[in-house]
Amino acid sequence: MNTAFTKRLTALLLFCLVSAAFCQQDLNFNYRDEVKDVSDISFYQPSPTDTQYPVTTESEKVKNVILLIGDGMGLSQVRLAALKAGGTDIRLYMEKMPVTGILTTEPHGRFITDSAAAATAIACGIKTTNGTLGQDPDGLKYFSFAELHKIRGGRCGLVATSELTHATPAGFASHVESRGMERAIAVQMIENGFDVLFAGGKRYFLPKSDEKSNREDDRDLIKQALNSGYVFIEHRNQLRNLQPGTNKVLGLFSNHAMTTFAPEPTISEMARTAIKVLSNKNENGFFLMVEGSQIDWAGHANNVENIIKQTLEFDMAVKEALDFAVKDKNTLVLVTADHETGGLVVTGGSSSENLAVEWATKSHSASHVPLFAYGPQALNFTGVYHHTDLAAKIAEIMGIENFPRTMQKQPDKTELAAE
Repeated sequence: MNTAFTKRLTALLLFCLVSAAFCQQDLNFNYRDEVKDVSDISFYQPSPTDTQYPVTTESEKVKNVILLIGDGMGLSQVRLAALKAGGTDIRLYMEKMPVTGILTTEPHGRFITDSAAAATAIACGIKTTNGTLGQDPDGLKYFSFAELHKIRGGRCGLVATSELTHATPAGFASHVESRGMERAIAVQMIENGFDVLFAGGKRYFLPKSDEKSNREDDRDLIKQALNSGYVFIEHRNQLRNLQPGTNKVLGLFSNHAMTTFAPEPTISEMARTAIKVLSNKNENGFFLMVEGSQIDWAGHANNVENIIKQTLEFDMAVKEALDFAVKDKNTLVLVTADHETGGLVVTGGSSSENLAVEWATKSHSASHVPLFAYGPQALNFTGVYHHTDLAAKIAEIMGIENFPRTMQKQPDKTELAAE
């Protein structure tokens, strides 16, 4: 075989390989991904019993609502994580919640949502265009039920493993035409005054004079937060050693998104501390949103190991919420997702060591997402319905009327309390 022919043959083979890879990823051809051993899930503590949490009948009064959102988490992500953690012998904590529903996720004008439109639907009760936060397609701004609860004297918290200014947490406390306006979102986050804010993204809160800043102005939002009564923390040991009686905390544990590895706090540690702060001497109840942000990112990367890790980390935060709710008896816990990412399907295997999956895409899908509920009024969450209906149900249970509600008129505390 002469040298020229060999070179041409090699080039042709390389072209075929590259073309096949392009078709697989960009044209969304299915491809298999053998799940390797996940060495870092020893943190996961499955329930010692398979017993389902009971349907609560002791109290129908809801004082607190904890909403946990697994970004990108469809039913297959839940199933895969459970199979890897213990095969068919265990269920995740969220799977043991007694009430289930199914949510549709489409935004305004599309079949497939992004996290901004989904967060707006879940928090504000309206459909909007992808990329938009807290306002409708015409730019009319709407309150989130969390903001209304805060105005009337309740307490609110947001926890995420992304940057605090990322789409899902931002959907509960900001109103901008584009999710990319993270500097403006950071300002609105602090001005909204939510009692607990735990995530990454410190760079959007630092003045431009700081070398770690990503702001274009001299606003020092951390200093502004301190002047507004916040305690500021940025390390895991500060979270663990927070002074008893602290009632307003800003925790930014990374300059960018969190790594979800030590020495940063885990999502379950952040959830536990947020619940502790929000429930302390609180007569008016609290709302807490906890997002497992990086289930979605693992889905975009079609990274099976990280999908499993992130889903199990998220489930430990679910356990923290359920532990509190079981003792409190007046707390409703809801677990759902904004959308599914990856088109994930478990396609084979006979044990947790030889699972196989297939992916349909590296983007979001139009798949329905699960909803799990526990606590008083949980039975109101059965059925198949849209994210906007979920928002309406939460608002009603929290005693918030005239929802969805535009921001054209600012309600006062007395008006909301009367509802």
